Amino acid sequence: MRYKREFTKSDFEELEAMPYGRMVKAAAIVQLIEEEGVTPEMIEKWGRINEKDGRMHLVFEVEDITEGVNGSEFYTRRNVHYFSFPVSEI
Repeated sequence: MRYKREFTKSDFEELEAMPYGRMVKAAAIVQLIEEEGVTPEMIEKWGRINEKDGRMHLVFEVEDITEGVNGSEFYTRRNVHYFSFPVSEI
């Protein structure tokens, strides 16, 4: 099964609203998809089926923050931010 993704102005506005570090990582993925298309390797690595709408989404990590809880070096909390968008079947 083949997938495609066309980015709209609202997609790029969503990218611009992100903090700089997240935006750079998400924009790199968007550029890769624009140049190469959605490849089977991308689907294997980032593809997830959304339970609610049954569509394929590409979900990837854009920021991973690990910080100590109450200043501790031993007890840490990990905060991961993801960026996702649906892809269409061809």
